[in-house]
Amino acid sequence: MALHHFTSSDLIQKTNTRNGEQKVGETLLSCSPNWKEELATSSAQLVILGIAEDIGVRANHGRKGTRKGFESFLNAFVNVQLNSFLPLDQVLLLGVYEPKKLAIASENLKSKRDLDLNQLRSFVKEIDKDIRSIIRIIISAGKTPLIIGGGHNNAFPIITGTSLAKEQSIHVINCDPHSDFRSTEGRHSGNGFRYAFEDGFLDKYSIVGLHEGYNNQENLDAMNAHSNHVSYRTFEDVFVRMKESWSEHITQGISFLSNEVPLGVELDMDSISGMPVSAATPSGIQLEEARQYIHTCASLPNCAYVHICEAAPDLHPNGQLISGKALSYLVQDVIKAVCSK
Repeated sequence: MALHHFTSSDLIQKTNTRNGEQKVGETLLSCSPNWKEELATSSAQLVILGIAEDIGVRANHGRKGTRKGFESFLNAFVNVQLNSFLPLDQVLLLGVYEPKKLAIASENLKSKRDLDLNQLRSFVKEIDKDIRSIIRIIISAGKTPLIIGGGHNNAFPIITGTSLAKEQSIHVINCDPHSDFRSTEGRHSGNGFRYAFEDGFLDKYSIVGLHEGYNNQENLDAMNAHSNHVSYRTFEDVFVRMKESWSEHITQGISFLSNEVPLGVELDMDSISGMPVSAATPSGIQLEEARQYIHTCASLPNCAYVHICEAAPDLHPNGQLISGKALSYLVQDVIKAVCSK
């Protein structure tokens, strides 16, 4: 399995140390290649898993770049001040899943060519198997995984791994301009939730912040046909027509789901205005609103995992800094929410 672990030396090398203060990189606990045994004995509540791939985005005709999201996050996160606000002793860094062989094999594939597109989608299915296995192990150990980086294609194996570990179908809330409920034409970043629903791993799905102009009619029709199981609320209702506040919007999205069923919390960085992503938008929520969403949902007692994806730092001149710090803020919010229960 293409899982890379970080030593204390690796983290220190990324940390700008300073006398008289402590930073995350100096004390963050990390796993070794014996990670399965370490998970079983660790008292940590939250387990951070990075994903470094962009094959799923490319298989959806998107631009490369999401494989660098986790790297930008880690470089920023290790330099956060360690103080009484952050319960870092409840956090364990598992490592980063990086399918280098598939990355090399896919390097010159073009999504505009049918044969190449089919090959990319075949590679996504291989990634699915690995991610599903890792998530199942983390949750079976009684931990909450926090997954950072990669494309939104990884929602499918994260949902399936969670469902298998919990031995039941789950509910998911997703803040995203796109529903990612496209047809099951082959695995990619635009249909992870559709596959999870049709395969019986996803029972109820709630989308907040959906952009009305960026979801095709087949997608909308499919969701409307399953309105007892799929709910969507639009960005325009909040920020254009002002029918409700952002806080009310989130609350309504949560209310569609049961608080007695394991909940997956998803945040696509595409939803944030000006963020370096494959599908960038000038009209989106602010980072502060994304933080409110992620904190509210991660605080729920039935939160089973949190997944933050689609950051593509190389698609912006200052992308490493912007993506890294944005992800770092969001992760701090998740840690505080999950570890204060």
